[in-house]
Amino acid sequence: MLRFNTNLVILLLNNDGYTIEKLIHGPNRAYNNIQMWRYHKSFEYFGAGSKQNHEQAVTGFTGQVKTREEFEKTMTQVVQENNKIHFVEVVMPAMDAPKSLVLTIEGTTEYKKREQQGQE
Repeated sequence: MLRFNTNLVILLLNNDGYTIEKLIHGPNRAYNNIQMWRYHKSFEYFGAGSKQNHEQAVTGFTGQVKTREEFEKTMTQVVQENNKIHFVEVVMPAMDAPKSLVLTIEGTTEYKKREQQGQE
């Protein structure tokens, strides 16, 4: 992306692990608690701003946002700097999930319990 001089926006939703797995199997399963990285520094890992032997994308916003206000401010910047590549790490609460997903998982869990009771 940097090498090919793209002008896109990467939104990384960081909710501290595999939320859907935590909802299904419980929030304290160790395998769902992954090592956090400095995701918003990803462009640095891939050489953004380093001397290159070819043209590369110009970076715009590269950072974290933790509130709606920060997100909206960042999106305003992104829209204004549409000739740059941006990396926005959106930090969310660990168990944040759409209500419909939570209800679906709860319903499935209840169904499985009743199904097991019927087999006993």
